[in-house]
Amino acid sequence: MKNLIFMLLCLLCTINLYSQTNFEEVVYLKNGSIIRGTIIEQIPNETLKIQTKDGNIFVYKFDEVAKTTKESIINSTINNNNVVNTSNINSGFLDATIVNEISSENEEPVLVQVAHNILDANGKLLIKEGTPIQCNIEKTKRKGVGKPGSIVITMNSVKSVDGQDIKLSGKHSKQGQKMMGKALGVGLGVGLGTFLVPMLAYMAKKGGPAIIGANTVVSNIAILGNYQVK
Repeated sequence: MKNLIFMLLCLLCTINLYSQTNFEEVVYLKNGSIIRGTIIEQIPNETLKIQTKDGNIFVYKFDEVAKTTKESIINSTINNNNVVNTSNINSGFLDATIVNEISSENEEPVLVQVAHNILDANGKLLIKEGTPIQCNIEKTKRKGVGKPGSIVITMNSVKSVDGQDIKLSGKHSKQGQKMMGKALGVGLGVGLGTFLVPMLAYMAKKGGPAIIGANTVVSNIAILGNYQVK
């Protein structure tokens, strides 16, 4: 009887260990980024801290988080050395670099590229560092009544070394400073004896421009699907 109980306890421990080692916690951010690892600290309604497999620790405010889940561990992910476990490119992640400065007020070309070489376990090059990433860019210029400018960059795809289109999922966004309160203050404070002047001042006051600095790195861009690189 004791042996049976002992065997049952061992079985339960094995099942529990298996479930723990085959699942990971996933944080989905409102900007489109996805971070996988272990949530090591949560302060309700304030911050969340997650540690990735490579040991990096990221802290996010609760208002940046869309949701958190537990999901099966992806078998072939990219580690901190940017190495895929097999010669296939399976669902994993890469980092991107926004090369040039981007402003919501200008129409300059936008260059986004792969930040590091993506290799397989044998050192075979799968995706080359510096390869351009195909993106959609959405800009909103700043407006009167204190409305700020905004930029949203959506990462769509990148080419592997053999020319395949590798589908991606990831976003990076930036918003300028809101000036609505300041605009209203100007509108009410200038020329109290005149209605038209403060109203025009209020309407004309623009929010701040959105600016993404040169060489900004965007982490955890998801690779969608499975690919065999020749």
